[in-house]
Amino acid sequence: MKKYQRLLNNAFNRLKTKENAKIIALLGARQVGKTTLLSSFAASWSGKVVRYLGDKLEDSLLWRGKFAAVKHNLELSLGVPLEKIEAPALLIFDEVQKIPEAFNNLKIINDVYKDKIKIAISGSSSLVLLHNTAESLGGRVEIATMYPLALLEILSNEQDPRPLWLNKSVLSFSEIKANVLANGLGATAVAKALDTAISFGLFPEAYQQTSLEEARLLYQNYHQTYIEKDVRDLREIGNVLDFDLVWKIAHRTNGNLLNYSNIVSEVGLAYNTVKKYINVLAASYNINLLPSYTRSIRKRLVKAPKIFSIDNGFFSHCLNIYGK
Repeated sequence: MKKYQRLLNNAFNRLKTKENAKIIALLGARQVGKTTLLSSFAASWSGKVVRYLGDKLEDSLLWRGKFAAVKHNLELSLGVPLEKIEAPALLIFDEVQKIPEAFNNLKIINDVYKDKIKIAISGSSSLVLLHNTAESLGGRVEIATMYPLALLEILSNEQDPRPLWLNKSVLSFSEIKANVLANGLGATAVAKALDTAISFGLFPEAYQQTSLEEARLLYQNYHQTYIEKDVRDLREIGNVLDFDLVWKIAHRTNGNLLNYSNIVSEVGLAYNTVKKYINVLAASYNINLLPSYTRSIRKRLVKAPKIFSIDNGFFSHCLNIYGK
């Protein structure tokens, strides 16, 4: 499978270049490429790398224990006492929200060995992760949000893809166009990328499929995994079937103003329940609520936002319009 140079590389590079860099917390929906990005960054790290996984029983038992056990395991993995580390080591913790007790141990490591160990964590259940981060790692974390592929990431052949106008004090369309064409990104390549994005969605694995049926199965499996794992981990969700119904209705209203009353009348749930479920969908990166764009800041706050699927694949899955 092709690997893309993601824009969030810039955030992780701060762990290399900034002496007092904060913990990088990578948030995003399942399957957007968080683990791939962490693996790519780890491969480029000049020092030693230690990796833990929240879904792994051995790591779960270790990080639920006392700090002394965690420190001993780290030293065994690194082959040297933490106090004697010369080049900074990288600690990666994937799906850290599965082990709430880990946050206190991460806090100690960051406070005591900040110059010896750099930390990057990731999670797909952002509500759980953000809650534990606020309680234990407040002021110590930089949040990096990861979304499905951007066209810039798809079309760029550079190691560090960034918008072409970032380094320009004055936006010049002619210069940007010349730069794009010089990199071989003609109209044909852009049209092909857009067509594929519309048909297959922008989740990396789905985007690289050649069959609409395979893409459909990927989103179907994603939907099932999201409902069975992430949603069941949230205590805020009362009935999973009701939540699933709101999930489907929310994606079917893609591009429209968010109207809680209409959704309430369709699903037959209490107003506050629907509002809570919509907030969970937004916090878990399944939908995006776009605020009203007006001159008045007050109106932006009170006017209904528009609701968008975070990816076209979700929209196609909910409406079952693959190949139509």
